[in-house]
Amino acid sequence: MGERVEVGPLVYIVQDAEWRDRLGEGAQARMPQHRFLQVRLTVTNSGIRDTHVPPLTLLASDGRSYGELDRGDGVPDWLGYLRTLRPAATEHGRVLFDAPAGAYRLRLPAPGENDEESFALVELPFQLTPTVQLPLTTPGLPSQ
Repeated sequence: MGERVEVGPLVYIVQDAEWRDRLGEGAQARMPQHRFLQVRLTVTNSGIRDTHVPPLTLLASDGRSYGELDRGDGVPDWLGYLRTLRPAATEHGRVLFDAPAGAYRLRLPAPGENDEESFALVELPFQLTPTVQLPLTTPGLPSQ
């Protein structure tokens, strides 16, 4: 992660990945089948024509794959699902997956290619974000 990856005319930089057990709060919260994985990335069109940015895929070590979700409800800076970049344009944002927690490889395909060889893989190590610990208070004593 964090390195420049070129696939055809697209240049990807995968910045970070964050696991979430839900998106949003309360009754409006969106719940996953497994867990949500938000991947923050930048993609640039280095070509001379408008270019479609294809959907991304998570690849598990057991051979299973999980496609990018086409709804970004509750995802800040969602990159969108149908994406076209003009020449020299750069987009920043997050893409969303629903997959069991674990380490994955992110498959970054070349645009408009049917050739299965036109892609790059980026390792996404498994890391849960630590939860914030609130200070403990004792009943009857003022909190500090």
